[in-house]
Formats: sequence, structure tokens, C-alpha cells
Amino acid sequence: MLLGLLPAQIVTALDTVVRQLGLQGLPTATAPWWLLLPLPDRQASYAPLVFLVTVAAVVVLTVLAVRAVWHRRVRRSAAWDCGFVRLDARMQDTAEGFGQPIRHIFQPFFAMQRELPTPFDRAPHYSVRIADRLWLGLYQPLGGLVRALADRIAWLQQGRISAYLLYGFVTLLVLLALML
Repeated sequence: MLLGLLPAQIVTALDTVVRQLGLQGLPTATAPWWLLLPLPDRQASYAPLVFLVTVAAVVVLTVLAVRAVWHRRVRRSAAWDCGFVRLDARMQDTAEGFGQPIRHIFQPFFAMQRELPTPFDRAPHYSVRIADRLWLGLYQPLGGLVRALADRIAWLQQGRISAYLLYGFVTLLVLLALML
């Protein structure tokens, strides 16, 4: 924090340390103590104390303006009724209203099937089924291939310990033969 508020003094103190190490010193600025000029040949400058005072003044003025305008009255109503008192299930908001914009944004990645009711349906029914296109196009066919392969070699699992010991012994012999 001190480096941010008084950078010219900190840079001067660091310059002494750099010179004691035998290195070339930091460039010296001819600016006032409250202003930081990073490099002497540049026109850029930074006044951290002025910036701090300005931000503090804006915060204080904002707090005072809010207190002057805010009337401190709070309106209370039942939760989730949007200001209406007699809501039924057809009027209540659902998660559909929150999820729909995200589904529209990511629609190229989803395989969606919608069943929308018409205004004339006596018993309206709405449903959305969402699937992942990557899952349907890549993982499901690959999983089917692995399942078919596993079904074809399932005869190897006979449930007898002697068969499993024989598989292990044959595997060791094959690996030994490959290494020689």
C-alpha cells in the first residue's frame, strides 16, 4: 500500500539498495514528491495521492446521495408471488424461464426435442428433451462397439481360477518370448 501511495520515496529508497549492490542506479525523476514519473524522458505521470483522494471523494458523495434519495421504506410481500396474491400452478414461474436463454445460446451443441402445446389444447403438455450431440455422435457408437467386442470375448471369463491362472501363465510366456 505504501508503494502505491508514495512511489517516489520508495523508488528513491530502492535506488540506494541497487547502488549498494554495485548496479546502475534507477533513473531519477525531477517531479514533486506527490507525483511519479516512471521514466524521465517520458511524458506519462501518476499522482497516486490525487487518485486516492478523488476515489474517496466519489465514494463519500455517492453514499451521501443515496442516503438523501433513499426513503428507507421497504415493501413486503409473499415470496415468489411477484406481487400477486392468488397464484395457481399455471401462473407460477418455473425453471424453464431461466434455462431457456442458455439453451438458445448453446443450441448448436444440444440435440433438442420439444413438444409445445397450442392455445386450444384442453390439457396442455410441454416437454423438452435435451441430449449432447457429442455424446450421441461419438461416445454412444464407440460404447456400442466396445460392448459388442466385450460380448464376443466374454467366453474367456469362465469363472474358474484354473483358467485365470492359465491365462496369466500364457501371457507371461508370450511376453518372455517377445523380450528374447
